[in-house]
Amino acid sequence: MKNEINRLRELIHKELEAEDIDYEKILKMSQELDEYIVEYHRDKDEKS
Repeated sequence: MKNEINRLRELIHKELEAEDIDYEKILKMSQELDEYIVEYHRDKDEKS
C-alpha cells in the first residue's frame, strides 16, 4: 500500500513539473491517492 501511495505522489509531482499541465489527470490521480491514504490508515488502525 505504501508503495502505491508513493508511486502516485511521484506521478503527481512529475505532472506538476510538466510544461503542459493536465489538471483533470492530476485531479483524478489526487483523488486516487486520497483513497489509498484513507485505506492505509483504516487498515493501520484496525491492526492496532
